[in-house]
Amino acid sequence: MQTLANQLKDEKIDFCFLNNGGLRTPMPKGKWKMGNVFELMPFENELVLVYVNGKAVIELCDFIAAKGGMPVSGISMEIKAGKAQNILIKNLPIENEKKYCILTSDFLANGGDKLTMLAAAEKKVPGIKVRDAILSYIESQTTIGKTISVKLEGRITNAK
Repeated sequence: MQTLANQLKDEKIDFCFLNNGGLRTPMPKGKWKMGNVFELMPFENELVLVYVNGKAVIELCDFIAAKGGMPVSGISMEIKAGKAQNILIKNLPIENEKKYCILTSDFLANGGDKLTMLAAAEKKVPGIKVRDAILSYIESQTTIGKTISVKLEGRITNAK
């Protein structure tokens, strides 16, 4: 299986987001089987690169804020009164006219979950299923003897 890193090596991904409910079951502690990953991600969704300007990213962040948050990486924000504020991409403020590359699922990239701001965006489909990316990550980490663990990083917080 070609690794996701190899497939996307020429892309500069700014951040990633997925939808709530996309992962369907918790992963068990201890050794995993391939079947666990199929239970976790039972969909045939593919990864998609979406290219949008900073204004569209702000609109997307407001959508995420209105939902109370979504799974994200490479981006952080505060939610205040249902709106996104203090948005940082790779710890830098958004530039309205800059073009950003977002990694997401084809479901979301095509306007699923009412993400209409992404439906008309420029897209590139790398041809790897979200599930295969998860399997590739697990394989790469376990091959080098790393234990996979999770922790909350506070990427999305509620403003006081």
